[in-house]
Amino acid sequence: MMRFYILDAFTDTEFKGNPAAVVLSSSPLSAALRSSIAQELNQPAAAFVSHPQILERGFADGKEEISLWISWTSAKGEPMPLCGHGSIAATILFLQHLYPHVERIKYSFPRSGRTPKDSDYVGSLAARKVGGRVEVDLPCSRRPVELEGAERKAVLDVLMNATGEKSDSFKLVAKALSNDPSKSNLLVHISSPNSLKSIPINPDVLNQLPFRGFFFTAPPPSTSPDSKTFETRVFFPSVGIPEDQVCGSAHTMFGPYWATTLPYLATASSEGSGVELEAHQVSRRTGRVGMKWDGKWGDDGGIVGLRGEGKVIAQGELVLPKTKL
Repeated sequence: MMRFYILDAFTDTEFKGNPAAVVLSSSPLSAALRSSIAQELNQPAAAFVSHPQILERGFADGKEEISLWISWTSAKGEPMPLCGHGSIAATILFLQHLYPHVERIKYSFPRSGRTPKDSDYVGSLAARKVGGRVEVDLPCSRRPVELEGAERKAVLDVLMNATGEKSDSFKLVAKALSNDPSKSNLLVHISSPNSLKSIPINPDVLNQLPFRGFFFTAPPPSTSPDSKTFETRVFFPSVGIPEDQVCGSAHTMFGPYWATTLPYLATASSEGSGVELEAHQVSRRTGRVGMKWDGKWGDDGGIVGLRGEGKVIAQGELVLPKTKL
């Protein structure tokens, strides 16, 4: 038997934020089975969480910290190297619903591109309660590199076509480097009379550019001069996600970018060192993302703690023959 839950992450309201499935099992499932289950549940992401006693009554009794194995699979059944909103959903489930007395989780996960024979096969994520939200530590993005010259002009031409905005609306267009060039993302800072939410961004046009993801961001709206909450939208057309409803991992770039571009948006952390920021992803479902940044980019081993709320929407059991497990 396996249990599953569906949660909306980065929201305190049902049917907002970004939905994710969380599947509990007593041992890690095969990649093929994870793929089939994720496609069956058909959520943007599925987090698979396991521990030998996870399905037993009293598993976390008397514990302030638990250790769990986690992996992530997309709705298409493809493995995901890391998933911010899936990790937030799993942490909400454990720390606020199943085991509210537990304070912290240590997740272990299989690193993408590694095999069990590699010494660095297993990665780890730390998660904890922070006030009424949970926080999951993710590696910070690498420092983005601003485009220049002919490359910038070529990208701007497509961006103007995709958004209907003029060239002077784009205050920064930068490449987020990756170890795999085919998975680099584009960071776009827009400053426009039009709100970021109202701009009709066309993902099909964006897909003409050789980037995996497109991370659009804007400063707090001028209608809220006292607000420190910047705005975001995220698109992954090349992998079949026209617009990501709330992308946690993208905020490991947004947060540090705004902390260094408009420092007044960042406040000193009340939880030790680092700074805290808040974002509103203005997608159709909308979501709120908190960030705690340690001040270092990914090139220097930096960490961004993603903070969010969540709502449990559904739960059930997966009934499969033992031969499938």
